[in-house]
Amino acid sequence: MPIWVIRFTNKNDFSGLNPTRPHSRQLGQFADTFFQNSEAINKYYDQTPSIVQEVMNDVGFVTGRHYKNFLYKGDPQAEHVIVAMGRA
Repeated sequence: MPIWVIRFTNKNDFSGLNPTRPHSRQLGQFADTFFQNSEAINKYYDQTPSIVQEVMNDVGFVTGRHYKNFLYKGDPQAEHVIVAMGRA
């Protein structure tokens, strides 16, 4: 194999991505496009609670146990609330 082929191959081996050197360039976003993309995704995040509640209603129909996304039990005039997450 000619020496120039070995040099060319080795040069390209060092410039590509591989598991031992996972480095790439120019894949980031500038601040304006990052903000536009983060704002565009908000409509999907806003729909998530209603989708989860619909699925919980379907599960409640099948199992007979009905749950809500957010359930508050306590004084309606409370000034301080403790939020507990998990199962009881």
